[in-house]
Amino acid sequence: MRSFWIVACAAGLIVGAACSAGAGSRADTSTSSDASKPSTTLTVQPPPATTAPPPAPLSTEQAAERYLAVVEPYNLALEAFEQAINGGQPVESLQTAAAAVASANETQVQELQATAWPADVQPAVDELVTESGQAQIYWLQASQAPTRDALIAAAVSASEHDGGAAAGTIRTLLGLDDYAEDDYS
Repeated sequence: MRSFWIVACAAGLIVGAACSAGAGSRADTSTSSDASKPSTTLTVQPPPATTAPPPAPLSTEQAAERYLAVVEPYNLALEAFEQAINGGQPVESLQTAAAAVASANETQVQELQATAWPADVQPAVDELVTESGQAQIYWLQASQAPTRDALIAAAVSASEHDGGAAAGTIRTLLGLDDYAEDDYS
């Protein structure tokens, strides 16, 4: 019974193939100049582009709160890294702490860029983002450094791009107190 169905199916496929549009078939004899047939070409237009207006800049008070929230994880990670260095932690612990600083720095940059800052604050934020981006290279190096000396050298290079001047300007413009390391230890 099973072989009968296989033979029947095979025969159906052969007959179907022979009846399809091949050489000498009716489909080959039609011409594209036949005006009685409607066109099968469909032109699809993309929907009109819509752009959402950019968000309104934060008020000075909102921006001050947002700034502190954005930089806090980085400042905490940096303080933990400094304490690990000063505490004589092994290289593996320092690498982990440097990786935490790198991660917090990356997040900080993303959040600084994603926020609609007041117009007078935006240039200082842009400067801080640039400095943080340059520091990121060194934080990543520190997280991979094979020795304590190499790790500290990378951290010192990162500190040359700490964005302290820009951060000070941002704090002043937002009416915030100066940065105090004790707030994060």
